[in-house]
Amino acid sequence: MSPARPWTRLWLALRSHAATWFGSGLALALLVRAHQLYMAPVRWLNVDESYAGAIGLRILDPGGLPYVTGVSQRGPVMYWLYALALSLGGAFRVASIRYGALLFALATVVLVLAALLVLSCARGAALAALLVVWTMTAELGPADGLAWNGELIALPFVLGQVVLCAHALSGRARRPLLELGLAGALMALAVLSKQSFAGHGVVSLLWLALALRPRRRLLLGVASFAAGALLVVCAVLAPYLATGHLGEFWYYFVRWGREVYMAPVSLGDITAVVERRILTRVPYVALLGLGGVGAVLAARRAARRGDRAEAAALWAALANAVVAIPGATFTGRDFGHYLLQTDVFVALLVGLVAGSLLRERTLPRPRVVLVGALAACVLAGVAVVVKQDAQLAALRRAPWFDATVPARDPVSAWVRRNTAPSDRIFVWGFRADIHFNARRWPASRYVYALYPSGVSPWYLEPPATLQRRVAPHSHQLLIDELEHTPARWVLDAGDSLLGRFMVDYPALAAYLQGRYCFERVLEYTPMYGSLGPVSRIAVYRRRAGPEQPCAPIPLP
Repeated sequence: MSPARPWTRLWLALRSHAATWFGSGLALALLVRAHQLYMAPVRWLNVDESYAGAIGLRILDPGGLPYVTGVSQRGPVMYWLYALALSLGGAFRVASIRYGALLFALATVVLVLAALLVLSCARGAALAALLVVWTMTAELGPADGLAWNGELIALPFVLGQVVLCAHALSGRARRPLLELGLAGALMALAVLSKQSFAGHGVVSLLWLALALRPRRRLLLGVASFAAGALLVVCAVLAPYLATGHLGEFWYYFVRWGREVYMAPVSLGDITAVVERRILTRVPYVALLGLGGVGAVLAARRAARRGDRAEAAALWAALANAVVAIPGATFTGRDFGHYLLQTDVFVALLVGLVAGSLLRERTLPRPRVVLVGALAACVLAGVAVVVKQDAQLAALRRAPWFDATVPARDPVSAWVRRNTAPSDRIFVWGFRADIHFNARRWPASRYVYALYPSGVSPWYLEPPATLQRRVAPHSHQLLIDELEHTPARWVLDAGDSLLGRFMVDYPALAAYLQGRYCFERVLEYTPMYGSLGPVSRIAVYRRRAGPEQPCAPIPLP
């Protein structure tokens, strides 16, 4: 073999798929550009990042487990990843979170491309990549599409198992059962990041059922997939079992969502979200419809020529896009980042169908088609850049945009001036960003106070209902922690929690009265204007001793 032959093959591959490589590279470059727009200076993209980051701080110091030293309802993998990012990049550096989000966003696009390449649908890869980047950077906006939310953490795991399943079923894998086991492990990691992705695991099992024959091969494939998932679940549960905290895991990972988060949600709320999304996102509904029709036609054509693997892959892609819809809407909440789950799988479906249809046809005038495809990629890139810049310009005009920069938060500046680096603070409410902005460690596991308040985001309910939904023993646990690692200051940001202040709960009000003195009320501008123009925080200073006189605590 002559030395030039490998380079010749590479050149031929690049030339035959020039539009694919150009469009895919452009998509990745546009994604990096969008993240850079919010790195100078570094900004918070939404409040969810701050509470997840504060749980990461609690995992690092005092050290422990999600749901035990830091409480939230998402999967533990999400919070371990936050802790890892903060341990590598710096405990109080918001840039650590920004780079984590960029890494997982890039992984999402790359794995969409990989799935299409493994399925021999390279001609649809650039289209899918550009659609994903459009969703992240232009359609949803930075606060939802670029933030390191549960969707962006779970998606690379789900897409990774799609790639492994596709390769294992393609007939080209040397060890298909091992790849299916790894796919099951990735699927478990996705569900342990965010529960709403569980439906995609069911789709993968149906995919195996459609593609694997004979029955013995099917049983081995399903067993390998299930074994990989089970190994990950056991590894995650092991530290909870070893420390006797399995009850906390079960309550926050399973029960709290059912008993509190979903308690005020009606069927009308869910249908209203679906209707609103259908009416406001007509292009994506059209893409799903066209992709669905194309998938059915292409799958039937593949089945007629005996290509069981391709037909099963098309049905699985359609099923993943459909299953993502209830995953994004069943909570009855209209949070934009939930739609990232649906949009990525719609993009994968469209790319797969386009690649499958184009692969079957000999294109007339290939040079003309190539020039047209390259021009379309350039136009798509220009559209994304224009939309990115328009969004950033609109954000800069908003009065609250400066509040997303940690160094410009007046509340955190006040905390820094009045505390020492070794002092701990406790923040009641949805203002966990103060820990990062002020560089002060959290004094309690309740880094945001949904659980001891009984609030179900974001439903206004009477006080008696909220009292019934308070997490078991949470008030006493909070008091015990504030005694064990005393908080120098308590910041009661009740405005960020639908007006439910710490002093609205008798046991907590009595504790504040006995251990703290009311200091002052601070005003701040909420990030992304989510709570109106101005909100309040009541600040309490720990008493030097029980005899120290204090001003009476004002009720909010």
